[in-house]
Amino acid sequence: MRRYAVKEVYRLCPSSKKKHISGQLAQFALWFGDAVNPGFLESGAASRNPNTINWDSHFKFSSFHDKQNYPSLSRLAADMQARYEQFYPSGITAAQSRPIHGDLRFGNLIFTGDTLSGVIDFGGTRRGDIMEEMRGLYRLGRSSIGSCNETLRTKGLEVTFEQVEFWGVGRVVNGLIHTLQEETYQDLFPSNRTFLQTWRPDMDWSELDAWQSRLE
Repeated sequence: MRRYAVKEVYRLCPSSKKKHISGQLAQFALWFGDAVNPGFLESGAASRNPNTINWDSHFKFSSFHDKQNYPSLSRLAADMQARYEQFYPSGITAAQSRPIHGDLRFGNLIFTGDTLSGVIDFGGTRRGDIMEEMRGLYRLGRSSIGSCNETLRTKGLEVTFEQVEFWGVGRVVNGLIHTLQEETYQDLFPSNRTFLQTWRPDMDWSELDAWQSRLE
């Protein structure tokens, strides 16, 4: 058994393997959602989970308007706010109807060959929705969504690339906004900036240089 290195999955995997992986992630998500006792989500342990965040108030996209100093980040924040309003017209909390693992990134997945054989780190188990649960798929690209949905549709569920990208990229954008506005999540600032430089190389991220220097 082994864990895939990030660069293997995100850059070196052929499209067929990415589709295979996305289908298996969807299978696990459906199994996990059915397997967790709903009573656990209402228990004291679940309610005290530090990973349980009220995303409706935690996302700060709509409050960030510094286009003069941070034009690229402001542009992404506006895009994420528009997606938030489109995907969650009644708010995220209202859509959190099923148990989710909460952290299905590839560092928490164990494979035997190309078969998903284990998942670790269940500390983020909480109530959520399938869009949030499948957020890691945005790194695999649009071609991975079809295989995922073939599985999800057996339970009447479906996701789009734009939805999983909202959760994947949106959380990074939100973390940077929190750092700039409230000086929180400073430990994540370098990795969040590096992520955006990699994911959106078409945008100029030199606007974050001053903060990067401040933290060094």
